[in-house]
Amino acid sequence: MSIEKGKVGVILLGAQSFPNSVNYGSSEAFSNSYKKIKAFLTDDSKGLGLNPQTDILDLFDSDSSADAQDVSISAFIRDRKQKKIEDLIIYYTGHGGYAPENGGYLLTIKSTRDDNPGVSSLTFKTLSITISKYATDLRIYFILDCCFAGEAIYQSTSLEIIKKQVENDFPSKGIAFLCAASKELPAIIVKERNITQFTEGLEKALREGSKIINNGYLTLREIEKITFENIKELNKTNPSEIIRPEVHSPDQREGDIAGIRHFPNYAFLRKIYDFKEQRKEIMVRLGNDNLWEASQLLQTFTFNFSEDPGLQSRAVSISRKSKIIEEKLRQVMVDFNEKNIDRDTREKEQDKLRADGNELLEKIIELVNDAIKSNSGNV
Repeated sequence: MSIEKGKVGVILLGAQSFPNSVNYGSSEAFSNSYKKIKAFLTDDSKGLGLNPQTDILDLFDSDSSADAQDVSISAFIRDRKQKKIEDLIIYYTGHGGYAPENGGYLLTIKSTRDDNPGVSSLTFKTLSITISKYATDLRIYFILDCCFAGEAIYQSTSLEIIKKQVENDFPSKGIAFLCAASKELPAIIVKERNITQFTEGLEKALREGSKIINNGYLTLREIEKITFENIKELNKTNPSEIIRPEVHSPDQREGDIAGIRHFPNYAFLRKIYDFKEQRKEIMVRLGNDNLWEASQLLQTFTFNFSEDPGLQSRAVSISRKSKIIEEKLRQVMVDFNEKNIDRDTREKEQDKLRADGNELLEKIIELVNDAIKSNSGNV
């Protein structure tokens, strides 16, 4: 499911200058990186096309204190949730640091003071409290362009590391981090172009996508790989300074959101051959009574050949329902084999589930036709 306009909120954090700090130096590279990302977010042609007034909370270079920024973040999340958003993206560029006595891993902001950085900066301990209170039912993507960014997942005390339980359909919530560097390494500024190495590669990945990945949408893990390839290409004259980004998914209670196809792949070309082949595959699966496989192919088909979010939501709903039917059919046979139900009960339940499956089959065919109509000029 792609990120939809009106269904996502973005928070931009960080600063270019730190007037109350000697330890954390100012850099125009942070500002240039922030501008690149904001331009992508608001671009209608090769971006997300977000409204900067309503969809984005821009706190970059804000004079507000850490506490005031936390208040703004809380209010923004509450407001956007009233608008029924599903995704929250938090992008930070600046310095990552430590204040072990009262903050742990921290993100410096304009008000950061050397004499007490844990209080005057945004810390992941306090951010995790805010997220836990107001955004637990959202998909949350942290994009951290700063030194030791990988440390953030270890400092977020409320973000429990849970055993991976990847679901076949999309998780309704979860947290994923795309970090400029690991918890041991610094992030890099490209002096020749006055931009951070990570955001330069990331913005190119978001704008251009990948021709190698034959899908209209990219996962966060794929974006990390594309970003790294861009970093290597853009900095091949200084290979010793290349830093690989990292992806972490500490909250996987309902699946790994770093693995869902959620970001547009602008390099993907919709081809008539691909279109016909995907439609054929769906119909073959339906003819063979493979409802679950057909519903999975339907998701790919819909996302690749239709920009209509309504159609995409219908595809996800069909996939979930088909999974439920398949699981119930399997359970009926288990119950019958273990003598928990008799033959008549088994047959009645199977007949009902098959009738439900036939309804979904008709909905799949209807959705395929609707997707064709919605994109008739491009396939």
